[in-house]
Amino acid sequence: MADRQDKKHFFSEKTGVILDIGVLYTKIGFVSDNLPRKILKTPGTLFKQLKSLNLEKRGFLADCFKDTDKLKYELEHFLHDIFYTELLINPSERNIFYVDNIMTPRILTESIGDILFNKFQVKKVFYVFGNSMPLYCTGLFSGVVIDCGFNETQVMPIYDGFPLMRAFGVTEAAGYQQDLLLKRKLFFEDNPNLTDKIFDISRIENIKFKFVRAQRRESYEH
Repeated sequence: MADRQDKKHFFSEKTGVILDIGVLYTKIGFVSDNLPRKILKTPGTLFKQLKSLNLEKRGFLADCFKDTDKLKYELEHFLHDIFYTELLINPSERNIFYVDNIMTPRILTESIGDILFNKFQVKKVFYVFGNSMPLYCTGLFSGVVIDCGFNETQVMPIYDGFPLMRAFGVTEAAGYQQDLLLKRKLFFEDNPNLTDKIFDISRIENIKFKFVRAQRRESYEH
């Protein structure tokens, strides 16, 4: 009798929500989906120091979390838009799966948990290890996961389901360097009168998207 009740409770639970908050983009969706339901731009106020293409103004990840109250305020508004505007759900009725990273500061992880539990009355929050999840989705238990982000690229070897922390590596060869190179090609070389505000991150991302789209179209035609 108890087993039947447990199975009934399991199948009656609503599909969990996945949150993957990155420096530049945030991926959201449901556990049953094969792909993210939506890919949103992370608010400009979050990780602001890491989004600058000016190397002299770029800061460290820890610099983004000096003001804890401001961080929680921005996260609360961002999560509110995700739940009630983008996904159209009541978060108190869902389990939340937050994709955590090995380099994520503890203050960010704790702030997200505090907001989800106290502000949105979420019942359960599961923190999943983002550095190994892509490998598990393939059905393999050993391999190397390369995570190319905007701020850095992380390499995590995994053997028999266990991350090899001693072999973990991080390099600064990341997305912002691609943006920086593209900006240098467009800025001041042929148009010295343009201002720096013209080629911000949003404009450069738009150029990259159109370039990739054009490349794919040409490959289909050939």
